[in-house]
Amino acid sequence: MSSSRVARVAFVVSVSCLISCADDETVVAVNVNSTDEVGNPSSLVITLSQQGQSPVVKEIEPPTRTQDSGVSIQPMFFERVLLPDAWEREKTEVKVEATDSSGVYLSAETEVTVRPGGAVAAFVDLGKKPEMMEPDEDDAGTADAGR
Repeated sequence: MSSSRVARVAFVVSVSCLISCADDETVVAVNVNSTDEVGNPSSLVITLSQQGQSPVVKEIEPPTRTQDSGVSIQPMFFERVLLPDAWEREKTEVKVEATDSSGVYLSAETEVTVRPGGAVAAFVDLGKKPEMMEPDEDDAGTADAGR
């Protein structure tokens, strides 16, 4: 298991402990993973949408860190979002938008299935992921060429 996968699993376990909710609360823990590309947004707008329900919108000031290059958003954090009782065990779109004085400049989304009276974790990658390395054309297929 890669170290980033281990960190993600540890983060999920810690989130589960931290998002404790009353027996009847429906909660989505929105886990935001970000890159340096995100910079230092003035706010993040988290929108949860489910068919037949009014969207739940929560605007937050994201946690930051100071580096040699300046202030930027923390690379990993979560925000607890409480949903109304009427929300069902259905697919729910979770969208995170980074905003500054010009408006929305970066967004990402994912889907989760809400668990009424429980908590679920949603993971959103805000910013570009490192590109996968593609093999050179000369190398393609050489691993099993002699088989």
